[in-house]
Amino acid sequence: MKTQEAVICEAPVTIRPGVKWGDFDPAGVVYTVTFAEYLTGADWPLYGGCLFGTRTQQATNNHGLGTPTRALSFDFVGSLWANDQFEMTLHALDVPTRTFDVQIAARKHGELVFTAQLTPICIPRGEKGSVEIRPMLRSVLDAYRRACGNPLLSSASCQPFDRNLISGPASSNA
Repeated sequence: MKTQEAVICEAPVTIRPGVKWGDFDPAGVVYTVTFAEYLTGADWPLYGGCLFGTRTQQATNNHGLGTPTRALSFDFVGSLWANDQFEMTLHALDVPTRTFDVQIAARKHGELVFTAQLTPICIPRGEKGSVEIRPMLRSVLDAYRRACGNPLLSSASCQPFDRNLISGPASSNA
């Protein structure tokens, strides 16, 4: 089985990951390691247009940044089986100095399957070490956080992300 990954909502960003035949074991249960791939391999460029107005990779490259994963944690409350369809809703949490936290709530048929927290770290392209979050990225994350509320609330309504909410450098040069 294979489905296309798709953005189904902009605010909060909600994606439906592509499920591949090799994602599950012979019993039909999705492998644990596959959940990490759903998060770190999620098509950030696909939903980057919702936040940056352009592909995520292009937006961060324009500012000389890379954002590899620094930390990743999960809380599993259900299972995914062969042929299950599920959705992941993303929300920006804390935006300290060099990293930012993304909370993910995954649901199938409206029921919570897992939550995860992904912490990317900002690094300069072609160098080692971290750098402070650029003002453009901070502006986008802050605006998104204000607009979207908590992803663990199932009543969150889907709407287009209003890029006019972004203040500062991101609004002029994403």
